Amino acid sequence: MSDQDYSATLTNLGFHPVEPIDRKLLFGLESIYSAEPGLKVENAFEQEAGDVRLVIATVRYRPSSGQNAGSVRETIAYFEAPDLRFAPFRIQPKGITGSLLGSMFSMVGFQPVTVPGKREFNDTFLVISMSPDATRRLLTDEVVDALASRRDLSVRSSGSRLVVNRMRTVLPADALQEFVHTAQSVMAPMTAAVRDAMASGDWAPRKEAFDKASQVGGLAGRMICSRFVKPEIVERFLQQSPPRDIPPEIMRQQLGYGSIFFYIWGMMFLMIGSIVTVGMAVSGELPLWAIPLLGLVPLIGLIAIVLTWRYRAARKRLLRQGNVCLAEVDDLQATSLYVNNQRRYKVKMRIDLDGREVSRTINAYGPEVERARMQIDTGQPTRILVDPLNHNRTLWIDSLMPAVER
Repeated sequence: MSDQDYSATLTNLGFHPVEPIDRKLLFGLESIYSAEPGLKVENAFEQEAGDVRLVIATVRYRPSSGQNAGSVRETIAYFEAPDLRFAPFRIQPKGITGSLLGSMFSMVGFQPVTVPGKREFNDTFLVISMSPDATRRLLTDEVVDALASRRDLSVRSSGSRLVVNRMRTVLPADALQEFVHTAQSVMAPMTAAVRDAMASGDWAPRKEAFDKASQVGGLAGRMICSRFVKPEIVERFLQQSPPRDIPPEIMRQQLGYGSIFFYIWGMMFLMIGSIVTVGMAVSGELPLWAIPLLGLVPLIGLIAIVLTWRYRAARKRLLRQGNVCLAEVDDLQATSLYVNNQRRYKVKMRIDLDGREVSRTINAYGPEVERARMQIDTGQPTRILVDPLNHNRTLWIDSLMPAVER
């Protein structure tokens, strides 16, 4: 497929090129392909109607399953409507890849979703979601029929966004028109279903995901419970005037086992290093020049204890005495660094500090990234604790809670 044919076909369909690839499009695609590193966007063309956007593009990424060491490319249809909130789900044809995907995602809280009375659809497609009830509401007869008409389609969602594609397939120019119409036949009834669900007043897919994950137990339940503090606990904590009493749930989440480990590690180095150093010095088994070198071991232990104590003291002061400030999340940028198999992101914020607007950039991982995406999508301010003695020391207090609808 030549670039000229690709461009001419989409131009004839009413699309215009996205040059350069804008930050908003890249942000939206990164939220959908968050589990696949190395995302690149090529040959993007779009149609816009107000805030609603439809983009046809080719994406390149490395699959998270590890089945292919190299990158894969596929043609996608990307839809975004800022006023909509889709349930988080993935739909793809069943098969070996689908079965592996279902098994992998089930370990972290995703559940299979079936549509009552649609046996052929259930036999053909794997649907997984952390909000199965909400997802089922989106799988109307029109959506199911549109997917069933083309059994090779995959659909993903995140926040206000949808992606429809044929997995790992770059389409030739003469197949683009049919693909655009097929993608629209899926997106149109699904967006209508979301609008109906949101109008009902009981649409809360994020809350459902959190509630179900925290109830199922196992790996997913333990991860959810250990990473989050219940919203009512955080709200009661923030309602206090400084100095605040710190609830054990927040204390454990902020000052838990990591700092205790460094205390123990430092004590071991200090005690064992001191005993060995003194013993060697008294016995005369070491030359004099080696004793200071050996003395570095207890010194390292002492430094670890002091630094851990200072960190814990500063964190406690921030929680007890910190001023609650409002902030706007402006941007979220992925980095190439991974910590504990979680990708590091940079969250850019503007904090209202005593009437002055100051910019801060913080590191975010996992659930904090999802919270940042939700804040950007909704445009709502978030809350930050700022140390009154050191304005550079902050805590994103809202990130302690799950990113659910209020």
